Formats: sequence, structure tokens, C-alpha cells
Amino acid sequence: MTKIYNNRRFPIRSTFIVTALLISILLAACGPAAEDDGVPPQEDTSVQQEGEQPEASTATPPGADIGVDPIAPENDAVVEPYPGTDKALLPQVAPYPGPTIEGIQPEPPNTERNLPAAESGTGVVGGILIREIVGEGFIPFAPQKLLLGEIITLDNGEPAYVGSSGESPAAELLPTGIFIFSNIPPGDYNLVVDIGITQFLAGDKFTLEAGQVIDLGQVIIELPD
Repeated sequence: MTKIYNNRRFPIRSTFIVTALLISILLAACGPAAEDDGVPPQEDTSVQQEGEQPEASTATPPGADIGVDPIAPENDAVVEPYPGTDKALLPQVAPYPGPTIEGIQPEPPNTERNLPAAESGTGVVGGILIREIVGEGFIPFAPQKLLLGEIITLDNGEPAYVGSSGESPAAELLPTGIFIFSNIPPGDYNLVVDIGITQFLAGDKFTLEAGQVIDLGQVIIELPD
């Protein structure tokens, strides 16, 4: 029988055998295809025996109270109970409209006063200035300045008041509310109260003559708004 050889002179049967061996080796190396997740599913091998009670679950259901202790403050800090610091230790604020004025009296004070004698050609004016606090009472009042505004007559014959100026006579003021104007030229005057932020008239107008001493008595005023 004639044998046929390939170009390497190997019989055809030997070629088939070698090819089959190579395919077998490749299949053994690759193995079966893996699952999609790379891990084969595990079968539940536990079998509940007949009449056996299922084991209770130790998982905590949602919303259950797990009994966790409250977080303790760091560094042993003392936590004050609600609402906090004792109100008695807080600074006290005086209620509206403010603290009560000391020395307030139910009736206008009328402190005794001794006015000096007038010198020749001039006069003396005095009295006691009192502030009325509506609904509360009266208190002696000593403004920043108390001046005499001289009254002049306009061309139409009507009087006009002259406010304070650098030449207006200023009174000597006492804490008791007593005021004294000394060495005042004769003329028509009115009291002008200066409280720093504004000026306003007080009392009635009066006429002073040479050598005269006028006690205006209790001059009661209300501070303007």
C-alpha cells in the first residue's frame, strides 16, 4: 500500500492525533464558563427539621428604640436645664418710661429765698424755677442757663421777644431751683430757659424799674417735646 506524506513527510493520521490533543488541552485549561457575577450561586443547605421552631432574628426593626444613651458633654461640662441662666442674675432693665425721678413732690416746692438789695440805677429779679412732670408731681429745676429776654416794641406797636445772646443777662442758679438776676437795667423782660438743645420762654413778661427787687415766685414749666 502506497503511503501518502505531507511536505514534512508526517503521515496524515499522526496530524489528526496531534490536533486532537491540542484541542483537549485548550478545553481543559479554559474550564466551564463563569457566572455573570464571577461567583456561582450558593444553595441553601440548611434544612429545617419537622417541628423545630425557627430561630428568632436579632435584627432591630426600623424605628425601634435602640436604647442609646445620650451623648455626654465633653470635658465634664455642666449643662444647664431649660430655660438657662437664672433670670435673677441677669441685669435688670427699668420699665418704660424710665427710672423714677428722685426728689419729686406732690406739690410745687416753695423754698425760702433771700434776694439781695438793688443797687442804684438797676434792679434785682429772683424766684424759684419748678418743673412739672405731668401725672407725677413737681421738682426743682436748674436748666443749663436762665436768661432775661428784653421785650422791644415793633413799628406796629406790638411787642416782640428777644432771645438769648452774648449780652443777655444770665441768672445765678441754685440746685434748689432758686434763681437770682442782679444789676439788671430797667426794662420789660421775660425769662428765657436754655436747656442746651433749645430755648423757650417761661412765666409772664414783667417790667423792672431802677432800684426795684422783683420776686417772681414759683415759675412752673413743662419741658417741650
